[in-house]
Amino acid sequence: DKPQAYCCPEITAVETLDCWDAAMEILDSLKFKTDSIPVSNVGYSSAGMQAIGIQRFIDENRPDIDIALTAVGASPFDINIVWQDYVNKNTTSFACALPLIMVAYNETYNLGFGYDEIFMPPLCDSIQEWILDKSYNTDGINERIGLGKTVDQILTPAARDWTQGVGLVMYHKFRENSVCDSTVQWKPNPKTQFFVMHSPGDTYMTWQASVRMAAFLNERGAKVVTDFNDSGDHVFNAAYVFLLESCLMLEKSSNQE
Repeated sequence: DKPQAYCCPEITAVETLDCWDAAMEILDSLKFKTDSIPVSNVGYSSAGMQAIGIQRFIDENRPDIDIALTAVGASPFDINIVWQDYVNKNTTSFACALPLIMVAYNETYNLGFGYDEIFMPPLCDSIQEWILDKSYNTDGINERIGLGKTVDQILTPAARDWTQGVGLVMYHKFRENSVCDSTVQWKPNPKTQFFVMHSPGDTYMTWQASVRMAAFLNERGAKVVTDFNDSGDHVFNAAYVFLLESCLMLEKSSNQE
């Protein structure tokens, strides 16, 4: 009955670690030994942003956990880069992306904007049914918004302008939650192997967000392997390539099959 904290990396990291702690208690109560098992942290698309949020939270707050591999792909690590690319190109293959993010931020951080300030009709009048009620998956939301809609048919002029008003407020909140902004103080664990992948053929979100993520990690001395080869669009081929490459990286990081 609560709004989803979509692409809110610190909140989802805390939720994930709550689940982790509960799982460790269960395994301990069942007499399983877990201290020698390497930990992997893998996420694609929005889950990749979550995976980096988890890594950062662990590095800053949980010295009891070491992650062998964090593998991420095709993710909106800096939402502003993705948002600005959508607006500048006026197109996206994933119509629900910005609505899901902007609704999550408006609700989660109590920004207080009316949805007619952010979205064009009929979306602005349908947020409760299409998104907040959680009656539809992303395919259902895309179908209702209209996959052929351009960005200026989805977002109001105010929501396409990050220099003032509602757009400026969103810009600052997105920057505050970026996991690769220059102001982020996080020092990645030098023992963790990072893998960052994003296909330039991705029409859902710009691969430049992942290029920035990899640069951020490199600048801070992390071990990083990247794959920015064109392996197709976001969902099908690129996602499978990411999964296979992540599995191979996990074997190399853990020395276990």
